[in-house]
Amino acid sequence: MSAKKDCLVYLKGCSSPVRLSRLYVKNGTNFQSTDSYLITNDTNLNIITLSEIYQKRWRVEEFHKSIKQNLKIEKSPTKTVIPQSNHIFLTFLAFIKLEKLRTKFHTNHYNFKEQLYISALKEAMNKLKNMEEKEAS
Repeated sequence: MSAKKDCLVYLKGCSSPVRLSRLYVKNGTNFQSTDSYLITNDTNLNIITLSEIYQKRWRVEEFHKSIKQNLKIEKSPTKTVIPQSNHIFLTFLAFIKLEKLRTKFHTNHYNFKEQLYISALKEAMNKLKNMEEKEAS
């Protein structure tokens, strides 16, 4: 992420100016780049500091997205407090393990999920093939 443009703007209905920053963002998966716009009411922030804050906040967004989509935190079938607490704790533990793998293999949680599905499908196909061969003989 690199800074491109930074300026104060006055919005209709706002009594004070806001800082609008335009950032150049590279997409790591397909190597394309896009412009992102950040806005803040803290006019003392420069574009570099604003970009750093945004990067930290984005990591929190990735965390929430991963525990919802990959680890299914909201899919707990429990109805009482202790099992729900255990489910949440184990979800966080699973996230930590995924983060270790992500760091070690330089990939992302979605790639791991895809690899697990592919492995499971291959194993299922092999078992089905073995069953068909046993049935044929």
